[in-house]
Amino acid sequence: KHDPMNTVILNGSGIINATIGKYERAQEVYEQILSLDKEFYPVFESLAWLQTYQGRWAEAIPFFRRYREAVKDPLKGQMGLGYALARSGQSQEAYNLLASLDHRQAKYPNESIALDYATIYMGLKQTEKVFFYLQKSVKDKFILTNFALICDPTFQPLRQDKRFEELLNQTGYFY
Repeated sequence: KHDPMNTVILNGSGIINATIGKYERAQEVYEQILSLDKEFYPVFESLAWLQTYQGRWAEAIPFFRRYREAVKDPLKGQMGLGYALARSGQSQEAYNLLASLDHRQAKYPNESIALDYATIYMGLKQTEKVFFYLQKSVKDKFILTNFALICDPTFQPLRQDKRFEELLNQTGYFY
C-alpha cells in the first residue's frame, strides 16, 4: 500500500512539469500516479490540462469528462472542459457550461468561480469577458488566480496586453 500523499505530491510535480512545457516528464509522472492509484481522480484533470497545453483539445475532453464524473457534482469540473470544448470548436457546449456556472454560483454563493468563467471565455476568445472575470477573481483574492496569471499557459496570449500587467500588480506579484 502506498502513502496517499505520494499521489498528491506527484500530481503537483506533474502540474509543474506540464506548465513549464516538460510534457513528456509530466506524462511519466501521471502514469506513475495511475500505477499507484488508478482511481486518484485529480490526475484525470491534470492529464486533461497536459493535453490542452499541447493544443490537443479533442484528446483533453475525455479526461475532463472523466474528472467531472469523478467529482460527483454536476456543477463542478466545468472550467477545463468548457475551455477544451471551446478550443475544439464546440462553442455551444462551452456556452452551456457557462450557463451551468450561474447555477453553481447560486448553489455555492461563497465560492469564487470567476476564474472558471475567465478560463471558458478564454477558450471562446472573448478577451473583454476574460479580463472582466480575471479582475473579479483578483478582487475576490482567489489564490489560484495568481497561478493562472503567472504560470498557466492558457493565459499566455494575454501577457502582451497592458491590462494583464495591471492585474498582476493588483495581486501583489510581479511578473
